[in-house]
Amino acid sequence: FGVRACPPWPHAALLTGVHSSCRNTSHFAGIMSSDPLLLTNLEKVAGNELKQLRQRFLVLMQQDGEPDRFPGAQPVSFERKHLAMPEGGRGHPSLVSAPYFAAEKTDGVRWMLLILGSRGTFAVDRNFDMRRLPSMRFPTRLDSAAQLDATLP
Repeated sequence: FGVRACPPWPHAALLTGVHSSCRNTSHFAGIMSSDPLLLTNLEKVAGNELKQLRQRFLVLMQQDGEPDRFPGAQPVSFERKHLAMPEGGRGHPSLVSAPYFAAEKTDGVRWMLLILGSRGTFAVDRNFDMRRLPSMRFPTRLDSAAQLDATLP
């Protein structure tokens, strides 16, 4: 029969063997533009509220850093210079002299989650911009009636 049914987004993009028209992003344009997991359509925090949230974030990260600079890890591509011993303590940090975590470096925006209980939940990007997430509840493991608060999972 000539009818093709595409599974709803995001499943069609993830499935192999799905007809190419189902994987075509233009086919999902209307759905994708309002998908809250893409975060770009969500309210961006600004002004004094952003300043206060950044300060709270820095306290939770135990950082005394610059209030407008994201304190989290920044991905870098692994290069030969990272294997060499730095001369006289100058130059690029080396795998020999500094701790590193290795992980896949996938394309896309990386987000940290800031959970402030009843005050809201926020997605934080590497530019230290924040977006308010829809109302969510994060119960604690030990007491399902209690919520996570002041948490960076």
